[in-house]
Amino acid sequence: MPPLKVLIAEDDLLSQRMLVDMIKDAGITDVHTANSGAQVLSKIDSQLKPDILLCDLLMPGVDGIDLLRLLGERNFKGEIIIISGCDRRIINAACNVALHYQLRLAGSIEKPVDVNKLMRMLRYWGEMKRGAPVVDERLTFSRDEIKTAISSGHILPYFQAQVDINTAAINGVECLARWQHPARGLMLPGDFLLQLTEFNLLDAFNEAMFTLALAEFKSLHQQYHIPYMAFNVAPESLHRGAVVAKYKQWVVNAGLDPANIVIEVLESDYEGRQELPVVALNHFRLKGFGLAVDDFGTGYSSLERVSKIPVSCIKIDKRFVVEAYDDEVARSIIRNTVHLAKELHITTIAEGVESQAEWALMRELGCDAIQGFVIARPKVARQFKLWLNSMPSAMTCVGGLAS
Repeated sequence: MPPLKVLIAEDDLLSQRMLVDMIKDAGITDVHTANSGAQVLSKIDSQLKPDILLCDLLMPGVDGIDLLRLLGERNFKGEIIIISGCDRRIINAACNVALHYQLRLAGSIEKPVDVNKLMRMLRYWGEMKRGAPVVDERLTFSRDEIKTAISSGHILPYFQAQVDINTAAINGVECLARWQHPARGLMLPGDFLLQLTEFNLLDAFNEAMFTLALAEFKSLHQQYHIPYMAFNVAPESLHRGAVVAKYKQWVVNAGLDPANIVIEVLESDYEGRQELPVVALNHFRLKGFGLAVDDFGTGYSSLERVSKIPVSCIKIDKRFVVEAYDDEVARSIIRNTVHLAKELHITTIAEGVESQAEWALMRELGCDAIQGFVIARPKVARQFKLWLNSMPSAMTCVGGLAS
């Protein structure tokens, strides 16, 4: 695997040197620096592709806010960590700018930089990269290549556990698509979903993935009494006229009940100008399906969305989970989200939990369940069963599970 590549955008040379030393102490040797936003853009335009960009806000010329806008226009794919000594409200505003331009925001850190928080973020995204081999963005797939992958079963359902935050009992699983490409290795949905839509193969992909996942989940449900499977449905599919009837029929054909399935939609897929598929989402609930909102808090008008659709679950975005340990603002967002959910009798799941300390904090903030590497990485059904068989029969020790 190529080493993690980090670019630091910091005009203060002393701060820049300290950040370089911190990152190298974490075992990352491919570190680049820039003294201004203009230098960042120049390096990126010259084909430097950092996995992580550490971005100061107060820089000469092209400042941090301008830089985020210009990176959005360039469709920058790296993770961004905002580092600043500005007022927390200004940092939050910068985070909102990054999200507005659909950049991948890993989090923010106030100056002076907490080395432990920075190390946690770098470790998290390093783990993510190890789970998803880098694919050359200039390479694309042909329609026949994707169509063959779907029909041949090369795109498989992986399962990740969601557990009760107090007892560690498994509440359910989330189905996650993975493409085992013969030349490029294991790929995540972000590597091929856009082309699925471009080639009008999204419906074929959804049907193949969902029906295969149902067959494998039925075994998990019957043998291990796992109550439900969460399945992600792309927003484009929700505007199809008969989508709900098709999903119900597939569930019935598999010998399951709609109550065993949670339809998961990404809140961050919607912006203010986009129409909500309210009819389809309400129809899913009417037919007995569960309904979850993923990435809660990162998209457009979260509270308005919850008021319009009868969700049964809110998934708190991993960005807030990562930041919450050291950031009162992130803790407040989670705390208020949990309060809202309890008022509306909605379950909350914290995503991306990777340590026992984060597990304990999410429990303290009132979350109902967690999902993340601290429990286990996503696995194909066969490996997931082996993992289940290796677990203790009584899962009562919070933080006692290993992946």
